[in-house]
Amino acid sequence: MNKETSDYVKLFVENEEEITWVLRQQEKLRLEYIMFLKKDLPEILHRQKIRKYPWNKDIYEKTVKAIIDDYSQKISTSIDMLSSDLVNKIRIQK
Repeated sequence: MNKETSDYVKLFVENEEEITWVLRQQEKLRLEYIMFLKKDLPEILHRQKIRKYPWNKDIYEKTVKAIIDDYSQKISTSIDMLSSDLVNKIRIQK
């Protein structure tokens, strides 16, 4: 095992609980995103009476893309914050 790999293993062993917690939270966020796409998005479109017809295809696609992009950004930001918090905590420990 080279030094870099050894350092990563040591880092994981020393922070296993925190790393595991962050990975579980990220997993929950990813599952939440999948549920949003499968369940919530169709419901939002239905409630707002946004339907796909041949004459509004472009507007429909832009609207759906905007909703998905907004939600995706929020999920990505949350995942990034979890990662950043973990990195900062590990730095502080050193």
